[in-house]
This record gives sequence, structure tokens and C-alpha cells, in this order.
Amino acid sequence: MEQPVFSLEGEVALVTGAAGGIGHAIAWGLARAGAQVTITDIDAVGIKETAKVVKGAATDVLSIEADLSTSNGRNRIVKETLTKFGRIDILVNSAGKPWLRGLAIETDEKGWDEIMDINLKGLFFLSIAVVKEAMIPQNKGSIINLASIASFRPLRMQGIYCVSKAGVAMVTQVLASELAKYGIRVNAIAPRLVKTKMTEHAWSDPEVLKERLKAIALGRIAVPEDMVGAVIYFASKASSYVTGQTLLIDGGIGIG
Repeated sequence: MEQPVFSLEGEVALVTGAAGGIGHAIAWGLARAGAQVTITDIDAVGIKETAKVVKGAATDVLSIEADLSTSNGRNRIVKETLTKFGRIDILVNSAGKPWLRGLAIETDEKGWDEIMDINLKGLFFLSIAVVKEAMIPQNKGSIINLASIASFRPLRMQGIYCVSKAGVAMVTQVLASELAKYGIRVNAIAPRLVKTKMTEHAWSDPEVLKERLKAIALGRIAVPEDMVGAVIYFASKASSYVTGQTLLIDGGIGIG
């Protein structure tokens, strides 16, 4: 009997930004679906905690503390994953840096670089390394990027973050176009507000949260686990004819 289309048995997944929040939930979800998982983050303590959780579900887990903003960090992530597992079938670019609130016109180069080096440059060049070293040789792969509703609309006082996420949406389409001939699919998910430590400023005030909820049809903000199903869909055979897409996961803000 054919393997279920959502199963990731025998697959190897690499998840960045896995020390907490969305990356943590995605790593756990991929392991539950059957994948062997590499988790990586610059947060040494957080990555150890994620490893404990993922080990309860995965057949094998590799954790790597690395700085995604450097070429040495990116190359080490790929090399150690291939040494351990011999292949990379799924890459989830979940690592991201939030913008310290402020006007775009007041941004200096240091602030710009801090955002872009993780959200866009790190994502792009890690993807290229994985593609060249693993996915093209095996003629197979699925890359899932973490975009945002900020990829499509400016958010107040978060302009540079929005620019970085707009870049993620376009990188998704560009790589999908160029890599399709190698059997590699590239898609993205785009959440709105997800309840994580990183976004605590946006949901911790009850009155502010009450106003935000008025625009959300489902009447609640997302939790990291809400992202898992879409990632498994893009990672699995269920989406074998889907590439270059960015899926909004926003609770129905547009119809709220």
C-alpha cells in the first residue's frame, strides 16, 4: 500500500530558528510526521530544550548551535547535517529577527543589516548551500520559508522588518522558478500575529489584544502549533504539484 501522502517517514528535515516559538513547534511537528530532524539556532539553551522535545518524537535528532548570519555558520549547518544523515530533503527557514519598533526613515545601516542578515541574507544563502550540496544531487527537495503578512502590507513602526519579509516572498518565487527543473519545490507560509516570546509586546496588553482580535475572524491570535500543518503539507507528497506559493495563515484577518 502506498505511503500516506502526509507522511515524512525516511525524510531528513533541517529547521532554523528552532530554539523557540514557531521553529520549535515546526521541528516537533516534522518529527511527529516521521522525519529525522536537524535543529539549529544561535540560542544554545533554547536549542537544547527543543532537542529534548523533538527526541521524544523523532527517530534521530541533530542539534547545531550556529550563527545563520555568517557563511561559516551556514556551511557548518549543512556539512554537519550531511555528515549525520547523508541527505537533506526538507529545509524550513524559520529563523527571524523582529524589528525594534521605529520609523523606517530613522533606520541606520546597523539596524538594517541586523534584520537583513538573518531574515533575508541568511535565509537565501543557507537555501543555496542546501540546494547545491544536497537537493540538486538527489534531484529532490522542499524548501519552506517563513514569510509574513508583513510581506504584503506595511505594518506600523516595523518598516524594515516588512521590507525583509517582502524579500522572503520574492525569494520564494525566484527560487521556485529556478529550481523546479531539479525537482525542488519552494513555498512559504505567512502568519500574522503568533503568540511567542518574540511578539509578547504585541499581545500581552489585554486592551491592545482586544482591539486586534476585532479584525480576526477566528477570534484569537495564532499559536506556534497553528503553523505546523501547513509546513507538513508543503514538505510532503500532498503538495507535490505546488511550488512558488505563499500561504497566508492569519485567522481570517481579511474577512474579520
